[in-house]
Order: sequence, then C-alpha cells, then structure tokens
Amino acid sequence: MGMGTATVDAAGWHRQFGVDIDDWDMMETVELARSIPDEDARVSRYADWVRQRFGRVAVSEQTMLASITLYLASKEIVNTREYDFVAVKCLPYMPSVYTTFCFAVAMLNDDVDADGPKERVVCACESDANGALTMQMLKHISGGPVNFADLFDVQPETRLATIANCGSQSTQLAPSPRDVTWMPNEMIQFDWRIHGMCPQYTGKPGRLTMARLSRVAGKYVMMITSGEAVEK
Repeated sequence: MGMGTATVDAAGWHRQFGVDIDDWDMMETVELARSIPDEDARVSRYADWVRQRFGRVAVSEQTMLASITLYLASKEIVNTREYDFVAVKCLPYMPSVYTTFCFAVAMLNDDVDADGPKERVVCACESDANGALTMQMLKHISGGPVNFADLFDVQPETRLATIANCGSQSTQLAPSPRDVTWMPNEMIQFDWRIHGMCPQYTGKPGRLTMARLSRVAGKYVMMITSGEAVEK
C-alpha cells in the first residue's frame, strides 16, 4: 500500500538499540488459528468474556470466533518464541485469507484478557518496526497502554490534531471497557472473506506523549511532543 515503514537495518538496530530482529510467516499464524476449532473451550470462554466485558459486539459470530482464534494463535507464537514486542503484517492480505489482526493487536496491547492479568505485549500494525520500537520505549517509560495510529487531521488555528487507528488500538485507552464497541472492519477497497473486528471508541481525556522513531539521512531521530487528549 505504499508503506515504507517496515524496512529497517537489522545490524543497525542491534548496534544502536541492542534489539535482535526475528520474523515468522504470516501464514504460520493463520494456519495455527485455523487449527483451533470453534468448539474449543478457550474460544467459547473468550467469546463469553468479550460479550460480558465490553459495551457491545456488533460483528457476526463467525467474525468474532475467527478473530479470537487469530489472537490465541498470535499469543501462542509470542509466548513460544519469547518475543518482547512484535509487529504484524495485515492489510491488504488478511481480508481475503482469514480475518484482520485488529482484535489480536488490541488484546496483545492490553494487560488483561479472558485468562486474567498478563504482560502487555506491544504489537504494531503493518510490520511497522520503527513504530513498534517507539511503542516499546513508551511502554517501559509509562507502564500503561500505548497506541499506534495515523495523524488524520491537524487544525493549526486551534492546535487540535485528530489521531485515529484503523481499528486495532488497545481497549485500555477507552474511558472504560463498556465504552468499547466491537465493529466490523469492512473497508471497501479489500476483498473480504469475512469482516474484521475492530474496537471503536473515543479515547479518554488526559495528558499524553506522542513520539516517533524515524530516520533523517540514514540516522535515527526521535520526534517527540506532549499534549492533552480532549473529549469530543
């Protein structure tokens, strides 16, 4: 989709940040998800938990179950390979293959799921390595949820910026779990097998930090600023 954010120098990352890069095939996650039957006790337990914890589930049963199995598969890969943080490739491939990673990304970035309290695992979209590393830094500084999103609109005269994610942000940036509605991802430019499952909400107000690791003439820089999230 014209994104160049996934390309990084592995040797440079190791030298500058002490981070080793590993990769796994997206289809490995899909095949592992497909191997989990809908009748699996974990799947039904997660489905009940989602319905009870969040405000509303507006997706089909098929979409919810596929999203849950994709999260369980992602969680197993992270735990088995002992990844500290990850980024997943999703669009434009996943809609026609299985379902999107939206629910999986949201749950990995939360510190609780149907199994109880857990380690928050930073997960960025579209294999954005620089975004994932930025999120990992902010996670260690704040200890709280970290969002991955696009700068959607800027109004210089009011100093307001609209920052939005296509549908995979941590649910813990909402005012409460009951403020989260799981909505179908049905962006018309993709060929959908079934729809995705996206957490929709307006983020809670409060002080925040915005940051981005990027490169200028091949050298890493950190763009960073603070701000106030306002309720709209």
